Amino acid sequence: MSTENTETLRFPVCAGVDPNICRMAPTIAEQRQAVEDLEKWQSKQNGSLQRLEEKMDGLKSWLLGFTATALLAMAGWVIVLLSKKG
Repeated sequence: MSTENTETLRFPVCAGVDPNICRMAPTIAEQRQAVEDLEKWQSKQNGSLQRLEEKMDGLKSWLLGFTATALLAMAGWVIVLLSKKG
Protein backbone atom coordinates (compact mmCIF):
# COMPACT_ATOMS: atom_id res chain seq x y z
CA MET A 1 0.00 0.00 0.00
CA SER A 2 1.44 3.37 -0.95
CA THR A 3 1.90 6.26 1.42
CA GLU A 4 -0.76 8.23 -0.40
CA ASN A 5 -3.33 5.46 0.10
CA THR A 6 -2.41 5.13 3.79
CA GLU A 7 -2.84 8.87 4.30
CA THR A 8 -6.18 8.78 2.49
CA LEU A 9 -7.38 6.04 4.86
CA ARG A 10 -6.21 7.91 7.99
CA PHE A 11 -7.53 11.26 6.80
CA PRO A 12 -10.42 10.86 4.34
CA VAL A 13 -10.24 14.56 3.49
CA CYS A 14 -6.80 13.87 1.99
CA ALA A 15 -8.21 12.19 -1.09
CA GLY A 16 -6.78 14.06 -4.06
CA VAL A 17 -4.64 16.34 -1.87
CA ASP A 18 -0.87 16.52 -1.90
CA PRO A 19 0.42 13.74 0.41
CA ASN A 20 2.92 16.12 2.00
CA ILE A 21 0.06 18.29 3.23
CA CYS A 22 -1.73 15.25 4.63
CA ARG A 23 1.39 14.20 6.54
CA MET A 24 1.47 17.64 8.15
CA ALA A 25 -2.20 17.53 9.21
CA PRO A 26 -1.57 15.90 12.63
CA THR A 27 1.22 18.37 13.38
CA ILE A 28 -1.01 21.28 12.45
CA ALA A 29 -3.77 19.92 14.68
CA GLU A 30 -1.31 19.57 17.57
CA GLN A 31 -0.12 23.14 17.05
CA ARG A 32 -3.69 24.43 17.04
CA GLN A 33 -4.38 22.59 20.30
CA ALA A 34 -1.18 23.97 21.82
CA VAL A 35 -2.18 27.51 20.85
CA GLU A 36 -5.66 27.03 22.35
CA ASP A 37 -4.12 25.72 25.57
CA LEU A 38 -1.75 28.69 25.73
CA GLU A 39 -4.62 31.13 25.18
CA LYS A 40 -6.58 29.52 28.06
CA TRP A 41 -3.51 29.70 30.30
CA GLN A 42 -2.94 33.33 29.33
CA SER A 43 -6.50 34.31 30.21
CA LYS A 44 -6.11 32.63 33.62
CA GLN A 45 -2.84 34.48 34.16
CA ASN A 46 -4.47 37.79 33.22
CA GLY A 47 -7.13 37.20 35.87
CA SER A 48 -4.46 36.39 38.45
CA LEU A 49 -2.49 39.49 37.53
CA GLN A 50 -5.58 41.68 37.89
CA ARG A 51 -6.27 40.30 41.38
CA LEU A 52 -2.63 40.84 42.33
CA GLU A 53 -2.76 44.40 41.02
CA GLU A 54 -5.86 45.10 43.15
CA LYS A 55 -4.08 43.76 46.25
CA MET A 56 -1.01 45.87 45.50
CA ASP A 57 -3.18 48.98 45.12
CA GLY A 58 -4.68 48.28 48.56
CA LEU A 59 -1.22 47.82 50.06
CA LYS A 60 -0.02 51.02 48.43
CA SER A 61 -2.96 52.94 49.90
CA TRP A 62 -2.28 51.47 53.35
CA LEU A 63 1.41 52.38 53.18
CA LEU A 64 0.60 55.90 52.03
CA GLY A 65 -1.79 56.35 54.95
CA PHE A 66 0.75 54.95 57.41
CA THR A 67 3.48 57.23 56.09
CA ALA A 68 1.26 60.30 56.24
CA THR A 69 0.27 59.46 59.82
CA ALA A 70 3.90 58.97 60.84
CA LEU A 71 4.93 62.29 59.27
CA LEU A 72 2.10 64.14 61.00
CA ALA A 73 3.07 62.56 64.33
CA MET A 74 6.70 63.61 63.85
CA ALA A 75 5.62 67.13 62.93
CA GLY A 76 3.53 67.23 66.11
CA TRP A 77 6.51 66.12 68.21
CA VAL A 78 8.69 68.79 66.65
CA ILE A 79 6.09 71.44 67.41
CA VAL A 80 5.78 70.24 71.03
CA LEU A 81 9.55 70.14 71.49
CA LEU A 82 10.01 73.61 70.00
CA SER A 83 7.22 75.05 72.15
CA LYS A 84 8.79 73.60 75.35
CA LYS A 85 12.25 74.90 74.41
CA GLY A 86 11.22 78.50 74.22
